[in-house]
Amino acid sequence: MILRRLQEIIGTEHEVFAENKNWVSRQLLLKEDQMGFSLHDTIIFAKTETPIWSKNHVEALYCVEGEGEIEVIESGNIYKLTPGTLYALNLHEEHYLRASKDMRIICVFNPPLSSPEVHLPNGSYQADPDARQFIVNRKKDPMTFAYLNLKGHPRGNYMLDRLIQAGLEPALVIEECSDLATAGRQELEKQLQKIAAETPLPRSLPEILAGRNVRCVETANHNDAQSEELLTALCPDLIVLGDTRIIRNNNILRIPELGIVNVHPGYLPTVRGNNPYLWSIVHDLPQGVTVHFIDEGVDSGPIIARQRLYLQPRATYPQLLAAINRLCGELLLEALCFLKAGGVQSLAQGNFENPGKKVFRLCPPEIKSAAIQKLESGEYRFEEV
Repeated sequence: MILRRLQEIIGTEHEVFAENKNWVSRQLLLKEDQMGFSLHDTIIFAKTETPIWSKNHVEALYCVEGEGEIEVIESGNIYKLTPGTLYALNLHEEHYLRASKDMRIICVFNPPLSSPEVHLPNGSYQADPDARQFIVNRKKDPMTFAYLNLKGHPRGNYMLDRLIQAGLEPALVIEECSDLATAGRQELEKQLQKIAAETPLPRSLPEILAGRNVRCVETANHNDAQSEELLTALCPDLIVLGDTRIIRNNNILRIPELGIVNVHPGYLPTVRGNNPYLWSIVHDLPQGVTVHFIDEGVDSGPIIARQRLYLQPRATYPQLLAAINRLCGELLLEALCFLKAGGVQSLAQGNFENPGKKVFRLCPPEIKSAAIQKLESGEYRFEEV
């Protein structure tokens, strides 16, 4: 149990005054208290105006004394603050906080703040790299996104088809025509053909886009100058990766305001890299799908959503691939629906169990054959992990 009294905090290092002398915060709970939030008893001094942007946090504030107002910068709306008034910055609104009289506000932050409590020049607090991050779509509707996929890749086509059926149409589709694309398409099609009678093959891109005004362009590499030029011209809010190569072009990484979303056919952070479903079998690791933002690493960006995939005993390799395709489509749709509605939360991979340190490479043919044999013989101990 934690028991603290305000008078015990006043005059200590946990009574923090703003550099501009606009406010003083008495820190009742902080990150190190491990409560999942921080709690502050704050005085906003009379006749002050403070620009604030809770860019990296959500914040709830409850006025208990004094008078003031909050002006939301984007809309220009002004709201009077008096004792008994609560406001919550659930969309991270930039605003001005003004006090006509000394105003006492009880503030709750998630993720929790640490000491010292310093506003950055843009009015926000420093993001905690280990905490849940908030990605807010202020535009909401419409949300412009580009979709990148290896030409004809069945998994990427299935995910795009799922999005479009739900009313989420990309402004641009860029297909990469390369040896990588051909090899990936042929391998997956070969396996899915084996169960086509029970599980229909994903539709082709022309079938998916028939009758729709969606621009589709082919490039040689999703990292090349042509792809960069196309994406720069569109300047989408979001880029979505179907099944494609790692995006290493830093200029592309910086284009979308909301970031770049990848769908990894494996359970992060445990299984990173190529063919995660095969390496999971080899090492008796869980199967699953993860939707995450990308960073400069390999499958190492903050996780938006992930889900375990449980198989029937002696499931076949084609059945595993088809199940992964379906789950990829469902999790991606869920993430984009949240983004369209207002935003998503993501969490750094270091916060999860078994953070993967190894990045698996393309599975060699002999290991692939052994993994498939292990799966289909019932030796894969997926239920024990």
